[in-house]
Amino acid sequence: MNRFLTIALVLLAGATVAFLVFVEPRLKSTRDRSLAAGFFADWDAGDVRKVSMKDGDQTVELERREDGWRLTKPLKDEASTDAVGKLLGALVDLRSLDHIPSGEFKSGKLELKDFGLRNARRVIAVQTETDGEKRIFFGKEAAGADQVYVRTGEGDDVYLVRDDLEDIAFTPVDTYRSLTLSSVPLDDIERFTIRRAEGEMELRRKGNGWEMTKPLRAAVDPAAAESFLRTILGSKITKFVAPDSANLSAYGIEEGREEVTISRRSHPEREIRFRFGGAVPDAPDSIYLQTTARDMVVEIPRASFEAFTAMTPETLRDRTFATLNLDTVDRFVVERDGSKLLIRRDGEGWITDPDKTPVSADAVAHLVKAITETRIDGFRDASGETFAEVGLDPAAVTLTFSAWLSENSAEEDAGEKPILRLAFGRSPDGKTVARRNDDPEVLVLTGDVLSDLSADPAAWAPSPPIPPAQPNVDPSSPSPSAHP
Repeated sequence: MNRFLTIALVLLAGATVAFLVFVEPRLKSTRDRSLAAGFFADWDAGDVRKVSMKDGDQTVELERREDGWRLTKPLKDEASTDAVGKLLGALVDLRSLDHIPSGEFKSGKLELKDFGLRNARRVIAVQTETDGEKRIFFGKEAAGADQVYVRTGEGDDVYLVRDDLEDIAFTPVDTYRSLTLSSVPLDDIERFTIRRAEGEMELRRKGNGWEMTKPLRAAVDPAAAESFLRTILGSKITKFVAPDSANLSAYGIEEGREEVTISRRSHPEREIRFRFGGAVPDAPDSIYLQTTARDMVVEIPRASFEAFTAMTPETLRDRTFATLNLDTVDRFVVERDGSKLLIRRDGEGWITDPDKTPVSADAVAHLVKAITETRIDGFRDASGETFAEVGLDPAAVTLTFSAWLSENSAEEDAGEKPILRLAFGRSPDGKTVARRNDDPEVLVLTGDVLSDLSADPAAWAPSPPIPPAQPNVDPSSPSPSAHP
């Protein structure tokens, strides 16, 4: 071989290797980045309003609503936030691994059917707020592992991508159904009712808390009420049984019995009912339940039903004995053992009235703290006889807090305005009991707040000042006068 020809071939081979090693990857990388930036990386999950996934004759459709995502085809139901989030994440992460330009198909060198993309069986259509609809057609699996050929609705260019999106998107429809019984926010609930064979309980919003209106009117522990609601609404669906609420008797479900009814602030005209039914024959730890919000019968854990049956008026009651803001109090009266002591404000301090003996501010603060930190241990049905049995009719000890209005106002006349009246006694078993204002029940208290109540002015006197400490003097040291 001619020496010059050999050198030329070697140089050509070297140039080819250099192109493949250094230039082609950069061109390909630049090309792929361009492809990704032009289509795949443009997704903004927050901009997506609708996703439709067609797999042959089966279509699954998801729509974003004001209160979250909804499954609209092939059935209507609440969509799983996690499943939708996973799908949108896969759309956003979709990247091109390789690209076959449409010119390859127009020239006749290749055909779309060779890649399963002439009449693609699987299609994802995504509607966004800004760009309208975009479609992705899925074809055959590539020779490489976990890869698939796709094209978009914008042309015949074919892309090679990982099959993560395909695996996530084309799954059974139940994958997209929320397994949480209800997504109603707690702060949107205005009222809820618990109905059981033995009676009915009704709770309503009152300010930032809750009030029981049936079977009695009483303050409710907000934590207990919201814990109950979280347990019911957050129950996990273990199985979708029936797509509608027909033939409820087959599942041991009866309207008006064993049910929770919820009224929402946002939709007061549409009550939601959760009705408990019988045990699932082949799943003893599960129970049937109908939800009218989703119009279906499902199976949920028996633990949710047990939480429902455990609710009683007493378990929902607020155990706070008293709430009192000392800044609103101008005077209070302690009556005990036939003695009566009036303590009122005097400037920044407190004094007795009418003697005007100084009163310890620390003692007043300690009393209020003891009252507000006392908890209710139990409730007893009240009657005149019950009040008398526990020393509350007449009461052995009373404590009345009041405000004092020095001038008339448009709403109230000047004078004393009671804020809180408490009466205390002892039950036959030695427990401290009390009555708030004119409430028709006896409260059994924890601790012994009676020990902090005295009608003796001496018990309220400020502590004597502590004399300053005297320096230690060594007896053997000469006194100052002994020095010349």
